[in-house]
Amino acid sequence: MEQKSSLQKKGVFSGLCIFLCNRPLLTAIIFNIIVLLIKVLTLDIKYEVSDDHIQDALLSGAFGQGNNPYMFFSNPFLGFVLKFFNELIPKVSFYFLFMETLSFISMTVIFFVLFKKVKGPLSVLLSLIFAASAANDMYILVQFTRVAAVGGFAGGLLVLYGFFEAKKGRIFCIIGGAVMAIFSAFLRIDSIYVSLLFLFIVFLYKAFDLYKDKEISSKETLKKIGTCFVLCGVLVGTLFGLHYLGNAIKYRNQEYKDFEDFQYYRYRITDTWVPGYEDVGEDYAKLGYDYTDYMILNVWGFGDASVYSLDKLEKVGDINVAYSDELTESPIFFMGDIAARGVMVYWSTICLYVIIIITAFCGKRLLWPFLVLLSTFLLLLGFSYAGRTVYRVESSIILCSIMTLLFTFEPDIKNSFYSKTTVLLSRKFRIMDIVALIATVLVLGFHIPMCIPDNSLMELSDEEYRAKFSDVLLDSAHFVKEKYGFKIADRKPHPNLIELMRSDSEHYYYIDLYTGMQELYFDYDPWLRPEKDMYKDQYFYFGSVAMRGPDERYILEQNGIDKDNPYSGLTHDNVYIVDNYFIDDLLAYVRKYYAPDAELELIDEVDGFKIWNIYIPEGSET
Repeated sequence: MEQKSSLQKKGVFSGLCIFLCNRPLLTAIIFNIIVLLIKVLTLDIKYEVSDDHIQDALLSGAFGQGNNPYMFFSNPFLGFVLKFFNELIPKVSFYFLFMETLSFISMTVIFFVLFKKVKGPLSVLLSLIFAASAANDMYILVQFTRVAAVGGFAGGLLVLYGFFEAKKGRIFCIIGGAVMAIFSAFLRIDSIYVSLLFLFIVFLYKAFDLYKDKEISSKETLKKIGTCFVLCGVLVGTLFGLHYLGNAIKYRNQEYKDFEDFQYYRYRITDTWVPGYEDVGEDYAKLGYDYTDYMILNVWGFGDASVYSLDKLEKVGDINVAYSDELTESPIFFMGDIAARGVMVYWSTICLYVIIIITAFCGKRLLWPFLVLLSTFLLLLGFSYAGRTVYRVESSIILCSIMTLLFTFEPDIKNSFYSKTTVLLSRKFRIMDIVALIATVLVLGFHIPMCIPDNSLMELSDEEYRAKFSDVLLDSAHFVKEKYGFKIADRKPHPNLIELMRSDSEHYYYIDLYTGMQELYFDYDPWLRPEKDMYKDQYFYFGSVAMRGPDERYILEQNGIDKDNPYSGLTHDNVYIVDNYFIDDLLAYVRKYYAPDAELELIDEVDGFKIWNIYIPEGSET
């Protein structure tokens, strides 16, 4: 009876395996659900950078003008869709849910294609390595640039798979992939420049594969390749067409058009390497700017239009860009930068190495792993030259390269290394499967610690907790593995400051960008929408991505501050300043341009944040 029961169990297990192997889409969905549940139940989901919180806040009415679909980085068409759901269910953040959903679908596509193309244990092992490389960045540390890049690549991949390989559901794959690509471009059109290069490699791979097929005539081959190329061109054209159409709708409001035009001037100052004053002081002096202006300009403080005109901002940008280019446009800088920042030992990079080794040893062609690796290097080099060496961009590149390798991988059954077998535990196994299993176990062994939440945080004092929080979470440009296990859902880092600003109806809090922009958004749950009118009634930041925008101008006007020259209002009785770093420079600025007799008073220190009042003494002639 025991032997019969064992056979029955074995039969059930074998039958389940056969059932799942014959249904790669179902298998991919189940596999991805398990991955998502493990991540969500063990780790604390959060935005990687403040830009997502700002976008969500705009969409959620935190700026005081209702649910606004005109997000800073995303297409209004996406804004209109999310606005509809926001009005339908007021509490939930559909911006966040959209990114989680797009991440889930994107990873499911990769698992589906892998289970479809690669049979046996190797497909499961490769899927585990991909899940280990991507799941934390896609599900736990959510960021729109990366989600858009991976989503756009997965959508394009589904289109190519449907056109070249799918025997069933071809139209579904092509249409579904196109919709994914469109919504990814809605989220962040600039991410297309990461995904397009790798999709072009996939296209070349399939075109070459088709060319090598002797059963299809040359004429039919060229026709199919040409048709796919045109189809992809139409899709890319549609993405950019919808981008320009969305902008046209948004820019019917002249304030948004002026705001977009201003971005050119802002990027050239804020998105470059900050020069030292000793390097650019003489050039700044030619514009009439001294050390005070240098400090204000380079900490995102150029909000006053009468002081910093567009003409002068362009000249400041010329100075900063020239310095940045001289620094970054060098292979020596690139190699030194990636070494100093550990790019070659990012967790996703290590997984890339493992997958390259597996696909190179047992794939049909060594050319494609080499092309993927070369493209990855060139993209990293290009972004380094542009001064955009940030983890969210680099991880987008690396994840797209991993997905390209997985799609272009086809086991070479004629390869002696791949097909060679050995006897282990009285059973015959392929050596490659054993190697892949060992590699997967090692990858998961190193990955598991990143899935363990840091429960010791609850035992720290408030000061120790905030210090730990700052060390781990505030460096958004780099990979820090402790970010994933850092729990903030049960212990907010700045509850007293948030409550003070929320309850103080007499004052408006103006927060230095470097002091609070990358900190305070962690006090808000990404699953829930930011509070309505929060930025209008409570606080906002010096500078920020909203600087000189219509939404910032509105909240300034509502608080009695000159929307064209907001720093002129820093001496108003209803304005408090939260600043830990640049308050002396800010006081010098106010004295230089508005109130020579202005004085500084420390009001309080809450949760490690210093709250100041700049005031004009009684009897002053200012």
